[in-house]
Amino acid sequence: METVDRLVALFESPIFDWVIKGSLIYLGVLWLAIVIWVGRDIINRTNNILFQVFVILLNVVLPVFGLILYLIIRPSKTLLEKYYEELEYQFLADQTSSEEDCPKCEASIASDFLYCPACAEKVKNSCWHCNHIYLSKYVVCPYCGKKEKPSHEKQQKKQQKK
Repeated sequence: METVDRLVALFESPIFDWVIKGSLIYLGVLWLAIVIWVGRDIINRTNNILFQVFVILLNVVLPVFGLILYLIIRPSKTLLEKYYEELEYQFLADQTSSEEDCPKCEASIASDFLYCPACAEKVKNSCWHCNHIYLSKYVVCPYCGKKEKPSHEKQQKKQQKK
């Protein structure tokens, strides 16, 4: 009987009252922190307003269960991560593309074309010495260092001048 009286006295003491109030305040702040964190996180992960409202309300009504459920169903990547991943894929696709743009008309042409099929602009030269293809703006072949072999017309003009 004495132990029961001690327990009753403990529950009726002001210290126990403060412990209960402190615990309730702590749980309230924790609940509010969970709702705020979930709200900020879902806004960074999706633009779907209906899903955002559903998840926030779920955590307002069912704090711990709602948080566990949210962690299971939330999108795996943030919108910023998706954006940068898309940029990376586009960059890699551009780097591995076998097509280039014509400097004159900006039409897409294959990397091994010597002339642009859209505007007939000479885009690249083929080296007469090593058979590598190089940009026509280069004076010499970057692979072997030989200058472009003069055409027959250029040779004839040189001979006529002599």
